[in-house]
Order: sequence, then structure tokens, then C-alpha cells
Amino acid sequence: MSDEATSSDTFESGTQAAAWGGTTTVIDFAGQIKGSSVPDAIESRLAEAEGQCAIDYSLHLSVGDVHTQSLIDIRNTVDSGITSFKLFMAYPDAWYSDDGQILQVMQLAAETGSMIMMHAENGIAIDVLREQAATQGKLGSVWHGRTRPPELEGEATHRAIQLAVVAGAPLYIVHLSSVNALKEVSRA
Repeated sequence: MSDEATSSDTFESGTQAAAWGGTTTVIDFAGQIKGSSVPDAIESRLAEAEGQCAIDYSLHLSVGDVHTQSLIDIRNTVDSGITSFKLFMAYPDAWYSDDGQILQVMQLAAETGSMIMMHAENGIAIDVLREQAATQGKLGSVWHGRTRPPELEGEATHRAIQLAVVAGAPLYIVHLSSVNALKEVSRA
């Protein structure tokens, strides 16, 4: 996964379209990638939105580099009104957080009343499957799904739920896509 996504919408065009559709607020993402700071990620995204939005807007924070300073910075974002944090168990080269890092952010969320949004897939195992498929020349779009078996989403979802229980943090599993993961959420 690239650390930069592109969109055909700007804040101006996207919020105008949202307003025409009756939406009065959007919450976009600021992405803190490895090597960048939380304040820089937020300030950069807010600068893009400044003066461009036809409706109310706020931000979630995607966290891609958990360490002592970023935990301090994440805590400070709550005071500025950002109270939802997306973590990734996938994309080891870009966004991945290990279980210890996830637990630390979840503990912070529990202390501050914030929400954790989790991309729950076993990214380490998926990367092995992707590399094996690529070595065999299996590069077509069908291999995107075949290198991400539902068992690995279910396993990661189970792990995320257990970490949230230990931390006492609210957890939202984003874009859940397998019955295995759904069963884990239902059991929780």
C-alpha cells in the first residue's frame, strides 16, 4: 500500500457534492506515516481543507509510527478535538503497528475516551503469501483476494478485539470483509 492516496475530489469539490446530497459534516483522515510527526500530519491536512469546505469537517488520525513522542502527540490531539485513531495490522512497509504498539494506543484511547478504528488483517502473513504468489507469476487482480484469505482477517480481528478488551478501549473494525471476522465481532 502506498503511503499516499489520490482522489479525484478536493476538499472543495467533495464537500460541495456532499452538501448537495444533504451531508452536513465530513470526517477525513490525516495520515501520520513512518518518519513523520503527528502534528505535521494534522497541520498538513488541515491546511488542505482551510477555506475549501462547503460544510463542517473534522479529522480522524491514521497512525503509522507509534513511539514515545507520537503517543504524547496523539494524547494532545484529543485536546484539539481529534478523538478517533486508525491503526493497521496490515501493510508492514507503510502503516503497520505491532501488538505492543496497538496496545499502547488502545490504552491511551481508553484513558481519553477516544475511539480506535482498526484495519484488521495479518499483514505479516499476507506479505509472505503475496511474495510467494509474485514469485510464481501470479500477479493478476484475482490474487489480491487469494493472498488475503479470510482466516487471516478473522485471526487479526480476534487479536484486535482481545487487545481492546485488555486496554478497555472502544474498537471499530473498519471495512470488515469476511465471515471469519464477522464471527469474531459477533462473539465479542
